Amino acid sequence: MGININISYAGWDSGYDTCKLITNMMQNNNQSPLVFPSLAKERSKGLISEKELGIGREFSKERMLLEVKDKDDNYYDFMVGDYVVTQLETGGANYEVDKYNAPEELAKLLAGLTTLHPNATSITVDTLVTGLPIQHHRNHKEDMRKRFEGKFEARLNNHKGEKVTVTYEFKNVVVIPQAAGALLYYLNIAGSENVMNNKVAILDIGGRTTDGLAYNQGEIIKESPFSANVGMSNVFRTVSNQLNIDENKIREAVINGEDTIRYNQEEKVIKEIVNSACHDVSREIVNETRSEWRDFISVIDKILVVGGSGKILEPYLKEDFGKIEVELVDNPQEANVLGYVLRGQALKSKEEA
Repeated sequence: MGININISYAGWDSGYDTCKLITNMMQNNNQSPLVFPSLAKERSKGLISEKELGIGREFSKERMLLEVKDKDDNYYDFMVGDYVVTQLETGGANYEVDKYNAPEELAKLLAGLTTLHPNATSITVDTLVTGLPIQHHRNHKEDMRKRFEGKFEARLNNHKGEKVTVTYEFKNVVVIPQAAGALLYYLNIAGSENVMNNKVAILDIGGRTTDGLAYNQGEIIKESPFSANVGMSNVFRTVSNQLNIDENKIREAVINGEDTIRYNQEEKVIKEIVNSACHDVSREIVNETRSEWRDFISVIDKILVVGGSGKILEPYLKEDFGKIEVELVDNPQEANVLGYVLRGQALKSKEEA
């Protein structure tokens, strides 16, 4: 008999570096979001199968292997997350605006849900909340909603090594601006209740874009939302081009804070090149921000920094913003998805009222 799981609401953030997923059940139990590398790649058939080697292929967080049936009724055989890294694969990352349409993005979401509920044969999510960069939110939110709403299937190996089919349904998908998710989270952190009495701004720095919002006395400054085409992918690409090393490997090393990388049987020092590239990206972000907020940035009390790149770029931003206070929000990498689940909670409460 199959196990059916019903999730009231969930937050999903497929970032440039990691995917983050949290459900109402995890929220109620004070659990942290599930986090795994934001990588998905179609699998090729090797000359020797894992079955022939006697290696188990049961699905797990370390071995996210699944065949995803998309809306075109085709099955796509994917490796997701840590397994892409384990297999020393290149590629697998996607920085495109409409990446949500790719089967890889669906594979990441379904893999995340099955990691949380490995024995389920049916998973239903009443409300899934996710986000888009500010500059693309208006034009893409409806397409993204339609892309993920509905029913899907995946074939994978259960804990007994048996091939099973898991069905998934997303009844309602809500897409909000990414920076708004981070702000929702920040406003719910103990001690930040009075922050909106001041002039506060937020920068959400991702892989390809940086989003900004500014508030004054709890009201959004209408001219403040902006999105700039600059993020950590600029750093990865610069270092990759200078050292002629695969961008995926550079990305992994930078995210892990490593000063060297082993490539072609040599240890290559990347610290100085990464430092220089981060300085360049920070200055570009600051210049874009000052330009967009030129009418009021002189009176901003504090800039909150979130996003997967926030932790890496914070020291550079503090230097480049000068006298403006820059604060790295707690859990910067998870701030958006924690805001998304709060939005889901609010929608559920409104529905029940």
